[in-house]
Amino acid sequence: MSNLDNPGIYYQERFFANDGVPDTGRELIAEYKQLITQFRNFIRDFSTGGFGMIYRDQLKRNYFSGEYHLEINLNHLKNFDEDIEMKLRKFPGKVLPALEEAAKIVADEVTTPRPKGEEKLHDIQVTLTLDEYPTCIRQVKSAQVSQIVKISGIIVAAAQVRSKATKVTLQCRQCKHTIPDVSIKPGLEGFALPRTCAAPQQGQMQRCPIDPYIMLPDKCECVDYQTLKLQENPEDVPHGEMPRHLQ
Repeated sequence: MSNLDNPGIYYQERFFANDGVPDTGRELIAEYKQLITQFRNFIRDFSTGGFGMIYRDQLKRNYFSGEYHLEINLNHLKNFDEDIEMKLRKFPGKVLPALEEAAKIVADEVTTPRPKGEEKLHDIQVTLTLDEYPTCIRQVKSAQVSQIVKISGIIVAAAQVRSKATKVTLQCRQCKHTIPDVSIKPGLEGFALPRTCAAPQQGQMQRCPIDPYIMLPDKCECVDYQTLKLQENPEDVPHGEMPRHLQ
């Protein structure tokens, strides 16, 4: 890893389950649904020593408090089902949405019926914790890119809170053709607007230009996000070297 103040975002595309062998679309959908079922069972049924359903109770308590999130310990998930815990560690970009979808399903089950005026079900954000000893920044290798890794360090800078779209509505500048509710992937990846208009093009004079779409801000759904600058701990820095950073 280079010693840069702003190393950017590193991303490595990986396949969902077979680690190098691409799946067909139907197999991906089937496995995704199976993951949702397994995560739902975990959130509903996991307990320590048979006393209370930890995550089901936490989810219900948080939801009625207006805090739409669930904190899950990966060690608990490993004890419940080691296979899905391994998949979550190796492929969080693809597996975490299934976990959040399962949390939303359980939230619907444990909060029904909801008070009048609050019938709409909110999305649930899942945060993960690990009990294992953290790794220092210098020990993070290329094989761990796009995986869940616990590292220690010091926050030395924080950017301003900004808005990131989760769903956008696009409209053609020429013919006003509209594409509603386009979902944006989580994370800091960019979103590429369609290069051509999807409306039927009849006649040369009515043909829409290249890059015709614009976003309609009043019809977009956004969330707040913030980037942090993490500097390695002083005790992890070799003598005579500058501390390294992660964005």
